[in-house]
Amino acid sequence: MHIHGGSCLHPQIGDAAIYIGFDNGMKLTPPAYPWHGQRREVLFRIPDQGVPPDLAEFGRLLDWTADQLRQGGLIHAGCIGGHGRTGMFLAALVRQMTGNADAAQYVRDHYCCKAIESERQVAFLAQHFNIRPVIPHRPRRKRAEAAPGA
Repeated sequence: MHIHGGSCLHPQIGDAAIYIGFDNGMKLTPPAYPWHGQRREVLFRIPDQGVPPDLAEFGRLLDWTADQLRQGGLIHAGCIGGHGRTGMFLAALVRQMTGNADAAQYVRDHYCCKAIESERQVAFLAQHFNIRPVIPHRPRRKRAEAAPGA
C-alpha cells in the first residue's frame, strides 16, 4: 500500500484515483465528474496549523482511506505545503493501519521531516490516537518583547 502526500494545489502525481485535500485552495477538476472516469476528489477542510473540526468525520475519512488503500487505490493527500495537516493525517492513518505508536516519527522518516507542524496537531494525535509526541516542526513563536521606549 502506498499513499502520496504533498500540495493539494499542485499534486506531484496526476494519475491518482483519489485526491484528498485539506485546504480550500484545492480545485475540483472536470476529471472528478463520474463521466470522466474513476477519479474522485475529497475536500475535507482543516484550518491551517489546525486540527480536524469534527473528530467523528475525521475518523470516517481515515476508515474510508484505509479501505481504499487495502483495495489497491492510488491516493494523493495534501494541504497547501503538504506538511502540517497532511503529516497529521498520514500519522493518524499509519497509527490506524499499523498500530505503530511512533506514527508521527514514522511519517517524518518516510514522508517528510517537516510533517506535523503545530503544537495543536501534535497534541491532537497524542490525545485521540495515542501517538507518541514529536517536537512540532513550526512551534508557536513567543511574542517578541517590546523594545525599550516603544
